[in-house]
Amino acid sequence: MKNLLLTMLFAAGLSLSVSAQVTNVKVTVTPLGDKLEGRHEVPFSSTTSDILVNENFEAMTKGTQDAPDVTSPLAPQEKGGPISPELTHGLQWYGYKVFQADGAIAMVQTLNPDQSLLNTPRMDYSGSVKLTFITRAIVSTWTDEAGNLVKDASAHLNVGLADEQGRKIETNQTTTNLASLQLYADMGWVEVTIEFDNYSAYNSVSVVFAAMNTVLLDDIKITSSIDEFIAVPSVTGVTDVTENSFTIHWKKMHKSFNYYIWLYTYDGKD
Repeated sequence: MKNLLLTMLFAAGLSLSVSAQVTNVKVTVTPLGDKLEGRHEVPFSSTTSDILVNENFEAMTKGTQDAPDVTSPLAPQEKGGPISPELTHGLQWYGYKVFQADGAIAMVQTLNPDQSLLNTPRMDYSGSVKLTFITRAIVSTWTDEAGNLVKDASAHLNVGLADEQGRKIETNQTTTNLASLQLYADMGWVEVTIEFDNYSAYNSVSVVFAAMNTVLLDDIKITSSIDEFIAVPSVTGVTDVTENSFTIHWKKMHKSFNYYIWLYTYDGKD
């Protein structure tokens, strides 16, 4: 009986395992030039979708978009941390080397070689997901070791998905990033639209923006279509196995309320 039970558990575990990969990634970049007066509203035409994130950073009034307020970091400079919810429309925004820039958020690389980071709130980004935001590079200036003033009018921005441990979620691209953008100050603002399907069991993640040099971000909006069926849960383990009972553990799916488990073996027995 015990050997049959273990065979059943092994089969059940294999049948419920899923890949942590998002697919059908599509990236569109549209030049906007100089930002218009007032807020730039990101157009959306979606009939059955949840609005997960809708952030325009309007509470970040310090500094200017050409000269962000680098005297008051939004999170500890040494290792990063949560951004005050008074400055955003949702909890759990996380940043590293991020600053206010008059209605936008500035990601500023300092002398240290590591990049600046901005994480959206960690939540369920599963289904057919659409992410839009506007961004621009501004001229970065710093003093090198010889005391010379250095300027760089270019910047690089990567966009990806990561779980609570910071592990990146794979895509079907040649890289783990959803998008990798090279920006230049004379481009002005550009609108970026990223669409992808995430029907894996890894649906408690953040969208991560990682920048080299100085990048402005604004009008971040994320929607998730509910037209498709959600993913199969991923089994994390089986414990307390006896001849007539056992316990199965799995990652919960945020949009599901009932779970069904089929146990079977390959030798024809019940």
